[in-house]
Amino acid sequence: MKRFYRIFAVCLMTLLFFGCGMREAVNDNRADGAYETRETLAMEDEPVWAQGIQTEGELFQHLNLDGIGDFDDEAYISLYQFGGFEDKCMVLRIHLGTGETMARILPVYGQYSLQTGKLFSEEKQALVLEVDVPGSNYGAANLFVFDVFPVGPDPIPTVVDRFNTTAGPIVSALNEMLIDSGSVTGGAEITNIEGFPLQGLTVYSTGQKGQWHEVQKTLFWSGENDRADDGWALLTE
Repeated sequence: MKRFYRIFAVCLMTLLFFGCGMREAVNDNRADGAYETRETLAMEDEPVWAQGIQTEGELFQHLNLDGIGDFDDEAYISLYQFGGFEDKCMVLRIHLGTGETMARILPVYGQYSLQTGKLFSEEKQALVLEVDVPGSNYGAANLFVFDVFPVGPDPIPTVVDRFNTTAGPIVSALNEMLIDSGSVTGGAEITNIEGFPLQGLTVYSTGQKGQWHEVQKTLFWSGENDRADDGWALLTE
């Protein structure tokens, strides 16, 4: 029995030595020679300096975002700050009456407005979120249009961007019909369109002169393409 314990001890020491040697070798072979340590922490052990602080929050109730129920959906907009400077972001959370909760983190912050309108379906509302760009001298704004898709309980609904001025490809797709040579400014409005079952979205932008509200155009969802941003059309006089 003593011999067995001696053999076990020798094997254990060998494994420990081999393991330490392998870890040292891996770190010695790093190209920059730096030593890196990683540690997985529980949420309650998260460093204070890494924690975000919610500085603002606003709840919007009695919405119908999925076409189900009787205006039993909610949206919550909050602002989080990380660090001691202007490292901020907005978070949009949507809770449906059917129980699903979805969220979008937006890389913007500032004064905002939230509107609802029947932009994509007569059975539900879309969310139009406009966020002013802090310090802009011509009233620049970031504009988001969110749609809970699809209508109905199956498959599981998700929130999609139908308009997002912080996303390059979407801006490029809409640039020719909407922005001309300028940038989006504040004041977007939900617009009723005569003879059309859905509502439109009037968007303002700068033009050749770079002035606030210099260009005004109204978009509507044509329904020809159900991809995130490809269904917009320009309302002509």
